[in-house]
Order: sequence, then C-alpha cells, then structure tokens
Amino acid sequence: MAKILVMTDLHITEAGTSIIGLDPALRLSETLAHAVKHHSDASRLILTGDLTHHGTPPEYDRLKDTLQDLPWPVSLLIGNHDNRAAFRQAFPNVPTDADGFIQTTIDLPDTRLILLDTVDETPDVPHAGILCPDRLAWLQTALAESPNPCLIFMHHHAFDTGFAGMDRINLANANEVRTLL
Repeated sequence: MAKILVMTDLHITEAGTSIIGLDPALRLSETLAHAVKHHSDASRLILTGDLTHHGTPPEYDRLKDTLQDLPWPVSLLIGNHDNRAAFRQAFPNVPTDADGFIQTTIDLPDTRLILLDTVDETPDVPHAGILCPDRLAWLQTALAESPNPCLIFMHHHAFDTGFAGMDRINLANANEVRTLL
C-alpha cells in the first residue's frame, strides 16, 4: 500500500498575522521540511481543509507559495474556514465534480482515494459540514465503481470523536453518510 501523508486545519493567514501568537504558514513550512526529510518516499500529500483561516485570496496565495517544490503530488480539500470561489480562483486546476464541488477520486494500484467536499455554505450549525444529495450520489458512484478498497478523505467527520467541540461541527447528515459507507 502507498504511503499517504495527511494534514488538516492549516489555517494559513496573511503574512504578518498569527493565530495564538503562531504563524501557520511558518509552521506548515517546518512540517513540510520534516516530511520531505523523513517521508520523501510518500506517494501523495493530502490537505483536508481549513487550508486558510478566512478564505481570502492573499491567504491562498501564501498557501500556494508554501506548497512549491514538494516531491509529491498535493491534493487539496476545503473546510469550513475556506471559501470555495476564492479557492477555485487560486487553484483553478484542482479537480471538481460535474456540480463544481471540490472532490475527486485518485486510483492507486491497490486503493482508491476518495476526496470529498463537505463544505456547507449555509449551515444550520455554524462551521458544520454536509454531503448534500448530489455529493452523496457522487460518493455512492465513486464507491460502486472502484475495483479496490477505498480510503475516504474529508474535512468534516461522520463519526463521533469524543471531543464535544469537534462533534458539534461534524457532518449535519452524518447518519446518512455512515449508512452509505
């Protein structure tokens, strides 16, 4: 099985700004340098959302600069802190489905990677996610068409984590997603 590196909740900010006194882009650069040194044999890096803190073009530009010259392909997913339109402007070549959601499949020799867009632009619970009927249908097809086992990547989770704050902002239709899976 291929080695996949996964990182989440980068929360990249504009240059000169920080979160709790830390510069997320600097921390990402340090993490990537460590990954290159110790895991250059990985097949892919998957970043699973909250790529930026406010979803602004300068934040996406800073992320793009930070991701230059890596030894692996990078797959990007968005989260509740991201802005789909600004993301698409900064990363126009990231695959989308027929409905414009930022999701795709990647077939490795023995595994299918399924990357899902769980962003809910008008959530009932702030920051929660969803897989709307169109995305659920897309997922069902991606699963059904795969000749191999599948690994699913998404920002919002469909299972309780035990962390109340995280579980409050999971997928609004988590039960439906779990039933499909």
